[in-house]
Amino acid sequence: MNLLGCKLLKKYGDTEKNRQLFLQESERCQPKLERGELDVIYHNDQNFYCKEILRQEGYIAPEIYLSMSNLTLEPKDLTDIGQATVVANIYKKKFKYSKDTGFLYYDGIIWIEDGLKVHGEIQRFSTRQLAYAEEGIKRAKEEMSKQRLLKFLDIAGKKECERHANRYRKLIKSYKTINFYVS
Repeated sequence: MNLLGCKLLKKYGDTEKNRQLFLQESERCQPKLERGELDVIYHNDQNFYCKEILRQEGYIAPEIYLSMSNLTLEPKDLTDIGQATVVANIYKKKFKYSKDTGFLYYDGIIWIEDGLKVHGEIQRFSTRQLAYAEEGIKRAKEEMSKQRLLKFLDIAGKKECERHANRYRKLIKSYKTINFYVS
């Protein structure tokens, strides 16, 4: 049960729903464990989660990970402000900045003055963002290739392209945007 509790906490975070899942899984134990014993096991797992797992470098808490997966990695406007907005939305519970302390990093328990950790996280985010953009280019090229649009764009004149533009406007715009985003 101890190992299960740690796995659940690491995967789903310290929530009441997670605790209920832990208790539900405990029903499968033979012999059955008493509620008091289960409470002690879960409490020890919570301590381990807070002291060890949350402080592991590179670990992203489930609530932050879920918020990241629900947000797009691509800025709405392709400017520094757009990029800063994406970073701020994704890391708003993990980073803070003030003139007096510089960057603060939340380790799951307390805020720590650690600009290097913040910069490391942002570098990892940028790497993930670049991979996302490159995957977007690959998908757009595959779709354009299926529709023979890449060859068409290479050999057709400007007027010919404009004549067919409405048909492929969304795909071309997507390709151009993601290419601009990467550069």
